[in-house]
Amino acid sequence: MSHSRPVLAISTAPLWRHSLEDAFAVIKAVGGEGAEILVTQDPDTQSADNIRRLSDRFDLPVVAIHAPLLLLTRNVYTTDPVEKIRRTLELSRDLEVGVIVLHPPYLWQVKYSLWAIHELEEAMAGTPTMITMENMYPTHVGARRVGFHRFLTLESLKRFPHVTLDTSHLAVAGEDIVDAYRQLADRVVHVHLSDNRGRGRDSHAPLGDGILPIPEFVRSLDNPNLRSVALEVNPGAAADDRDTLERVLGSSLEMLRSNIPTAPHPGSS
Repeated sequence: MSHSRPVLAISTAPLWRHSLEDAFAVIKAVGGEGAEILVTQDPDTQSADNIRRLSDRFDLPVVAIHAPLLLLTRNVYTTDPVEKIRRTLELSRDLEVGVIVLHPPYLWQVKYSLWAIHELEEAMAGTPTMITMENMYPTHVGARRVGFHRFLTLESLKRFPHVTLDTSHLAVAGEDIVDAYRQLADRVVHVHLSDNRGRGRDSHAPLGDGILPIPEFVRSLDNPNLRSVALEVNPGAAADDRDTLERVLGSSLEMLRSNIPTAPHPGSS
């Protein structure tokens, strides 16, 4: 299936309290064109057969798989981040998914840091899978801003061939989201799109419910390297009410769809 623009997908990450089947049903109901799967404690998210069954049933391609590198998923697969990535890569190959999303190493994860610097590119060799590094942000500790992750700056992300750009994370880091994309556009293959309410927190707000210039950012996404954009919005209390959840996600998806450039990419038809 070829597109004249990136696939407009929705991440299951903010829907982690729902079953994977329900998450697929919501994504389909609101008009999403694909799903990004966050691997969690839910066995369905770890099973290629179950993901494939749901993808086929709802006619929703899986555009990316997010490795279980969050605190929420610290015990999924194993506690070793390199082994987590290996298992995620295995899952992505089984499903023929082209993008894996990683969080950068924490400062104390020396083994993972060395793997990211010296072995990440080798892990992609001979496969169409692109392993992407996602941008993170400093954390407020009292009045101080402390960076617990490595590769926090836009410049440091340029060491990686592929990047997932997260707009809420950019906001917390104090970056201009349009300028950040332009700096990294040659390597951004996937975007986590959400608004941010300011106040220095990673709010992942619905589009239009924050301070970010979302329409301007979306209109800037005209680089043919970009394969997919996944809404990663936190529905808050709406997550527990199906009708409200679908309205929140549907409204964000409409803002994305109405602003995304549609000029044909080279090689598309």
